[in-house]
Amino acid sequence: HSTGRLILIIAALAVGLVLFAALNVLTDRGEYRLPLVRLLIDNRYASRSYLPIKLTPAGGMPVMFAMAIVTLPTYFCMFFLTFFPQNQWLMWGATSLSLTKLPGIVLYISMLFLLSIAFALVNVNAEQQAKAFQRAGDYLLGVRPGKATERRINQLALIFGFVGGLYNGIFAGLPMLMIVSHPHQLGVYMLPGYVLMIVGFSMGMIDQINILSIRKRYRPLFDHAKEA
Repeated sequence: HSTGRLILIIAALAVGLVLFAALNVLTDRGEYRLPLVRLLIDNRYASRSYLPIKLTPAGGMPVMFAMAIVTLPTYFCMFFLTFFPQNQWLMWGATSLSLTKLPGIVLYISMLFLLSIAFALVNVNAEQQAKAFQRAGDYLLGVRPGKATERRINQLALIFGFVGGLYNGIFAGLPMLMIVSHPHQLGVYMLPGYVLMIVGFSMGMIDQINILSIRKRYRPLFDHAKEA
């Protein structure tokens, strides 16, 4: 009976992780499209011009950085305990800020949320986008070029950064609360976070491979233009 139960648990866990990975792929590929007016493009393709903003712009990066940030205070306290072994604050930090204690888990979830917003703003990079549009003479439909465009893009980056923060906090953060009562199963409850990271990095690699393949596909055209 115990062997059969173990097999069922492993099978259910594997199916759950596969479904969760599929959900992450969908959210990674999901995007909000801002209509973009390009002056130097044929009118037939004008309706296809847009600025895409991902539903979760930060991807899986907040998980990795949140883990690193949460572990730093623990090692910091442990290091200074060698010089001040009787300090109560350092003792509390060394024991309570780990990922197996409630204060450390709360810090981890908070970092997930904040880093999701921060990375969303960095990845979208509204200032650079607005300047690039101005140089090319392009603009967002119904939005004035320049600072107004930058504010609009930043506003959407904040909104979807907030959405990504909630997503990461719910799926990668909340399962960690179970560690308080099951501290020996840390690896199991961190699996959703690992899936988020792996899917995020995998999608990024696929995008880069696609970009390289597109360049190779059009290279003969550019070579012919140089010869002409």
